[in-house]
Amino acid sequence: MRSLDQNAMFHAWCKVVADHLQERKVMVSKDTVKQLVLRQLGNTKLIDNIPGLPADIVSMGSSHYKKSELELTKNDRAANFVSMSELLTRMEAWAATDLDGLILERDTHEST
Repeated sequence: MRSLDQNAMFHAWCKVVADHLQERKVMVSKDTVKQLVLRQLGNTKLIDNIPGLPADIVSMGSSHYKKSELELTKNDRAANFVSMSELLTRMEAWAATDLDGLILERDTHEST
């Protein structure tokens, strides 16, 4: 599972991104950023077999992410899942590329 340092960094980065967006009049909360990142950059699954409900894409909760790519199983790879380390890398790239060059600072104690 993802490390406590990775979890802390992910939540801190969600706050940094939310603050950055709010300064630009995009009124989203830290929790909204978290959900968007998990759904758009992270691991998702199509659920299309629940009677009475339409098909939907559900994001994996951050506590279920593996720490590094080395920990991903054959089934994880077949599902195109990424580790928490990769999710943080994707988030970092998205912020730098699409959020006016926003730099998300990495904690020097991060264990990925």
